[in-house]
Amino acid sequence: MVVGFEIVRQRLADPLVVSHTVVAEVALVTLRVSVNGRVGEGQVAVGPWTDEDASVVGECAAGMAAAMLAGAAEEPARGAPAAPTVAEVAAATEVGPLRAGLPTARMLAEMALLDLAGVVAGQPLWLLLGLRPPVPLRLWRTVSRGAVAGPIPGDRLKVKLGGPQDAATLELLAATARPDRAVVVDVNRGWDAADWRRLRDRVAAVRPTALEDPVADPRLLPEVRADLPGVPVLLDEGVTDLASAHESTVRADGVRRGPTAVGPHDPGCAGARRLIPSTPRPQPCPGGPVPHRSRLPEEKR
Repeated sequence: MVVGFEIVRQRLADPLVVSHTVVAEVALVTLRVSVNGRVGEGQVAVGPWTDEDASVVGECAAGMAAAMLAGAAEEPARGAPAAPTVAEVAAATEVGPLRAGLPTARMLAEMALLDLAGVVAGQPLWLLLGLRPPVPLRLWRTVSRGAVAGPIPGDRLKVKLGGPQDAATLELLAATARPDRAVVVDVNRGWDAADWRRLRDRVAAVRPTALEDPVADPRLLPEVRADLPGVPVLLDEGVTDLASAHESTVRADGVRRGPTAVGPHDPGCAGARRLIPSTPRPQPCPGGPVPHRSRLPEEKR
C-alpha cells in the first residue's frame, strides 16, 4: 500500500477577475493511492475561493485514504492487501474514515479511492456508480469582470460583474444578444441596493439565462427576484454545506455550487436530491450524480 500527494502551483494564463478578488494562481493537489501495483488518482484545485490550505488538504486526504486502505488490508478474509470497493468507499463517507474533515480533502480522498476501485474492477467508474454513459458536454466560457470590450465568441457565456464597468458591459451584452446564446450574469455578491436599482433595467435588457449571487445582502433577494420575473436567481458563495444550500433554495431559485461545498460524492448527491423538491429550477444533481473524474480506468491500460 502506497499513499502520496503532490502540489503543483499553476499560474493562470488569463487571471480570473471577480468582484472581490483576482484568481491568478491555483494549487493543484494530486493524491495517488496504490495497492498491489494498481494506482488510483484524484486531483483538486485549491484557490482563493476557499480558506483551505493546499498542504493541509493533501495531508488530510492522504491520511483518510491511508486509513481506508489499512482497514481493508487488515480484514482476515482478504488475505493479501485489497483495494476497497465502490460500496465500501461510499460507506466510509457516512461511518468511516471519510465521514469528517475538510470538504475538499474528503472529496480528494474519495476521488482517488473510487478511481482505484474502478482500476481494480476493470470497469468504467460511471458504470460502477450506476450512472448513465458519459456524453459530450457543452462548456461555458467564463469572462472576467471588466473584460468585455466587444463581441465575445461562444454561445454559452458566464460574465463576471461587480465593478465600475458593469453598466457598459451590460449594455454591450444587450446590444450583441443572439437568440442562440445563453448568458449567465455572475456578480459574486458585488452589488448593494443602490447598484441593483441603478443596473436592474440593463440586466433585464440582457435577458440572462440566470443571475448568480447578485447582491451581498440576502434581504435584497425578494426585490431582485420581483424585478426579474422568469429569470432564475441562483446562489453560490454563501453555500457552505447542505443546510445553507437548502436555505438558498428558499431565498432564491436554486443553488449553483461546486461539489467541494459538501465533500464526497455520495452524501453530496443524496443531499442534492433532497433539495430538488424544494426548487423547480435548476436542479443541483439532475438525473443522478456526476462522477468526479472524466478519465475512465480503461484509459490507463
